[in-house]
Amino acid sequence: MPNTPLPDQDRFPDMVPFVQLRELLQLDGRTLRRLVKAHKILAPDIDLGYVCKWWRKDRLLAWLDQQQQATAQAKEVLHAAS
Repeated sequence: MPNTPLPDQDRFPDMVPFVQLRELLQLDGRTLRRLVKAHKILAPDIDLGYVCKWWRKDRLLAWLDQQQQATAQAKEVLHAAS
């Protein structure tokens, strides 16, 4: 059975591959997989195996924005309480 190459970023610019997300979040692969499995990180839109996972860029960016807003709100609450 021949190896099927992974889709490259040039052909699928609206998708973010596992390796790119791992680098963006500065996590190792094992930690990223564990966080996805625990539903602490957005589930991939395409999951074909161990490292063959892809996220739609628009969904991922919206999720990251939501996380940043939640962090900012938590910081405001903590500053107001002190």
